[in-house]
Amino acid sequence: MIIELRFRSARMRRAQSNRAAILNILEIVVLLALALIVVGPERLPEVLRVVGKVLRELRLASNTVLRELTEELDEPRKTFRDLVESFQA
Repeated sequence: MIIELRFRSARMRRAQSNRAAILNILEIVVLLALALIVVGPERLPEVLRVVGKVLRELRLASNTVLRELTEELDEPRKTFRDLVESFQA
């Protein structure tokens, strides 16, 4: 029972942090208006393009790191599983 509660509370914390990271439409409009004021209408498309490229590169880099970590963590599991299977055979 305690394990279930801990699991649920951890899951709820993750869901709350995911909701906090998502911008709603009003926040996006405010950010775009602020960017328009700060950067100006002439340079805004260029700045947004650069921001988009930077965000894409960050996402690709984080996906690469996540994939490499997953592969490295799966390797000992596979080795252990093979070792257990060899003893069972």
